[in-house]
Parts: sequence; C-alpha cells; structure tokens
Amino acid sequence: MNYLVKAINTRSEIVALEVRASNSSLAKEQACRQGLRVLSLRPTLSGLLSFTSGRSRFSSTLLSVEMLS
Repeated sequence: MNYLVKAINTRSEIVALEVRASNSSLAKEQACRQGLRVLSLRPTLSGLLSFTSGRSRFSSTLLSVEMLS
C-alpha cells in the first residue's frame, strides 16, 4: 500500500513524499530512517500522489454564467 507522508526534513522544510509499505507504522519508520520528522501520514487511493486534494471541483454552472456575461 502507498502512503502520503508530510514531514519536516533536516533543513526544517516541509516535504511530501509517497512511501510504499505494508502498514502505516512501517511507512513512518521508512520516513524516519530518511531523517524526516513525520507530521502526517495517510494512505493514497492509487499509486500516484493525489494532485486534486485541496482543490475544489470544476463548476460547469459557474463557467456557463461567466460565458454569458
């Protein structure tokens, strides 16, 4: 299973990476071995990072209104 890890690196920067592990404890352990302090950890729905998280969905109604004006 893949996990999206948000962590702080050695330069105090927030980073996001995808880790493949059989459970969340092993995913956290992998990140820690890379010198990261884990802030959050969640399973991803697919093998790719979720690029749509945090974005709202496309509104076709709003587009129609904008095009009419």
